[in-house]
Amino acid sequence: MGIKSDGIIELEIKDKNGARMSFTKSILIVPTIMADGEKGWYPLTRIRESMSTTDKPTDEPKKLTYRGKATGGAEYEMVVDFDRDKISFGGKIVDKGETKKPIKFQIRCKFQQPYKGTSEANAKKSTARDSIKYLKMDKKKGSCGIFESIDFSDEATFGPLSFIEVEMKNYMDHGLTFRSEGTIPLLLENPSKVASPPMDGFVIVFEHDPAKDPKGDARMVFELK
Repeated sequence: MGIKSDGIIELEIKDKNGARMSFTKSILIVPTIMADGEKGWYPLTRIRESMSTTDKPTDEPKKLTYRGKATGGAEYEMVVDFDRDKISFGGKIVDKGETKKPIKFQIRCKFQQPYKGTSEANAKKSTARDSIKYLKMDKKKGSCGIFESIDFSDEATFGPLSFIEVEMKNYMDHGLTFRSEGTIPLLLENPSKVASPPMDGFVIVFEHDPAKDPKGDARMVFELK
């Protein structure tokens, strides 16, 4: 795992030989300030030069805190806590800047294209046992495959979630789990807002709620099974 100069966290699962996987298989954890526009919510552009932290460089972190700004001067704070194989993410907006539009802070976990370059026939065979399992906030369980097209905006099926587990052959059959600690739910999204196969990418969203979590203490927890 590494944090790039624009605040994006890149998480890679190592293969059985301990080698890093390709970029398309990495998971991007993106702190994002969203603004409300005429066509709906959209991400404001991150300002790379605005990144700051008071933490010292280390390859054995326990807790990291950094800040970054987006266009209009809105500023967020991102917190990452480490506990062995468990990594927790949280954050909030600390300054609305000069923007006049409603804004909100999201941590967007982007699964890219782990099967990129694989033929359709091979992909269908390879993903036969792959799945996304989830637990809704109302305790109802569900799951879906990743080869067929899925519409994650179907709230009746994929309504607010408390737990998500991604199982993919191309992630060495590990279970990649995400859970919400607290009352703030997780959401699943299609990357282009239209129904599509999860093998072509999907997003897990953790959105800060100032009313429920004014101090930004809520966390989304990632763990490798």
